[in-house]
Amino acid sequence: MNDYFIEIYPNCSYFSFYRNIKIENWDKTFLQVVNRLKTFPSKSRRGYIINPIIGPDPITGSSRMKCGTATKLLLETICLTGLLDMYHSEENIQPSDLMRCYNIVNKAVYKVKQELCRIVEKAGQCLRSGGNIYYIGDDSLAIMGLIDASECPPTYGATLDDVRGFVANGYKTLQNVEGDLSHLGEHFRISHDNFCTDISPTDRDILIAINCDIPPAISTKCTKNGCRMMLITFKKVEGKDFTHPLYIEDPTTEIDELIGPETRKIASQMFREIAVKCCLNAISTGAHILKGKVYRNIMIDVKVSNNKLFHRAVGILEKLGQMSKTKAMDYLLRSIYNTDEVSEAMNSRPITQHIAAATELEKVVPVALVAAVTNTSIADAKVALSKHSVIRTAIVQALKNIS
Repeated sequence: MNDYFIEIYPNCSYFSFYRNIKIENWDKTFLQVVNRLKTFPSKSRRGYIINPIIGPDPITGSSRMKCGTATKLLLETICLTGLLDMYHSEENIQPSDLMRCYNIVNKAVYKVKQELCRIVEKAGQCLRSGGNIYYIGDDSLAIMGLIDASECPPTYGATLDDVRGFVANGYKTLQNVEGDLSHLGEHFRISHDNFCTDISPTDRDILIAINCDIPPAISTKCTKNGCRMMLITFKKVEGKDFTHPLYIEDPTTEIDELIGPETRKIASQMFREIAVKCCLNAISTGAHILKGKVYRNIMIDVKVSNNKLFHRAVGILEKLGQMSKTKAMDYLLRSIYNTDEVSEAMNSRPITQHIAAATELEKVVPVALVAAVTNTSIADAKVALSKHSVIRTAIVQALKNIS
């Protein structure tokens, strides 16, 4: 280990769940790295394992809700504490103070859980009816929407249109190193202007404004076509345009008592980002559960788009299909390569090639599961799935063969 770096691992599962599987182009498995971290003395400061276990991660096994949030909290707390220590050392702000502030913000979100539940319900109705969810905003809060939308395809097998995010001035606000990427395709077009030219909202869709006024051109378009407009805001608003305004009150008094008003002003956008992230994660997760993308708390339509999700797909087939790992792998490859007989050449390919072949495909795991438990061909499994608008219903029907 390089002495200039410290390993920090936000742990989302019990240690027994970790895979001792070779990672291509690396000389260690994930389990080996975690075991090495466990050997460090608690005061060595060479590495840390953050192992909260309790949190939203058990809901559909979606690590974005806990480890993603934990990573953001860690980075912001580390960086802000360092900057304050360097330029405002008289404030004597401790990392624990900032963590308590985040906890206060979290409680502020929970105070509006009933209003949030109503938006989740509408979002689920939207996806079930074939509609789309659009996030729109002006600043870094809108970037939370872009991130949430980007997580839906790999997590739930969603299309790139199911949940999309748009931000004022597009890539100028994003400030990414590569600059404007809108020329790469329609799903790289993320500005408000792009929404106006590219999107034709319908009465099945919903638009969620994130602490911003909706541009008149977009508002007019949505109103004309019956698209419902909702709002997540940190300021009280009055108006009939929003069907479900969600007002989160900034807990300024409580935060000021911990870190003072000046530091609170510096960190206020970070706190709001966490609040928005919690809301959007709840909306997109709940919507996909209501759409039928989850069965027995398992993401049954996970997109096989990386190494972690490839092995997760195998595990889902093992667990739900009550089959061996070898059989689960075989049926996963059958589904990926659209064949009823996996050749030796296919079997010997590295996992990266399997992932490359699977990434653009839909319903890889459901097809594999239905084919395995009903002992049918891949083609027949696809036909069986096509007869059900809700994937969970098709899975329940297929699993009756092994119950």
